[in-house]
Amino acid sequence: MGLHGSELRALVTLRFAIISFAVLASGCAALRPDTSDVIAKASASEFGSSCYGCDDTIAVARAAGYDYRKIVDGCLRRDGSDLHVIFELTTRAPFDAASAQGHAAVLGSILRRQGDTFFGGVLSREPEATQVAVRDYLQYDFAVDEREVAGWYPITFTANASAIRAPVNDVPASVYRQWHEQRNYYALVQIIDAHIHVNGTTKAEVREKLGDGLDNRDGYPNAGPDFWVYPSSRRVPWEHYLLVEFDQRGIVKEISWASE
Repeated sequence: MGLHGSELRALVTLRFAIISFAVLASGCAALRPDTSDVIAKASASEFGSSCYGCDDTIAVARAAGYDYRKIVDGCLRRDGSDLHVIFELTTRAPFDAASAQGHAAVLGSILRRQGDTFFGGVLSREPEATQVAVRDYLQYDFAVDEREVAGWYPITFTANASAIRAPVNDVPASVYRQWHEQRNYYALVQIIDAHIHVNGTTKAEVREKLGDGLDNRDGYPNAGPDFWVYPSSRRVPWEHYLLVEFDQRGIVKEISWASE
């Protein structure tokens, strides 16, 4: 039995609707989680501005050679390689002010959406300096004591970086520049991790890698010829003073950190 014209038009309309819905559903699946939504919310948060917050973040990342939106999109699809890249970007891109605030909000959003196991698992395989930097940004985003955040995300915040980090044999020249020119805390951690060791590094070697530290009480309490202090710039002002103590032979005896 044939179809009348009105019935045929109705069938065609129904098929078109079904196909359109399928295409739309497929497109929605391809776009979720919505990268633009995450970035927009980060921009509108208290850590950025709807006018310039993440625009600055994206621009700084672009100048460093990274496609920020594409990387965030990969992170929201649980792509571990993109999560590694955004962690790497945390120390390599010169985020500052609004761009740093936007990046902190995006990192926090990725952690909340993707969970501690995925986020912390990838972070645990990063160099120690990267782990510290990412945790600093997250702490800035959560705006609470790190111990409290560690209770929510124990893998991300309590991974034993010293035990799991890969051996480092050398440090790029750019890291030394960040330390000597900006007193960058994360650069300092990377240099210490690679070259300054208890019972193995001399005063001359410490001075060669880090330059002159505060070595008298006018510069820092208890500082002296065998107790050098290196202040650094860290986004969260906590344990950003490096304290290096030497034994009678002039060999590093102890390395510690202080908040003031």
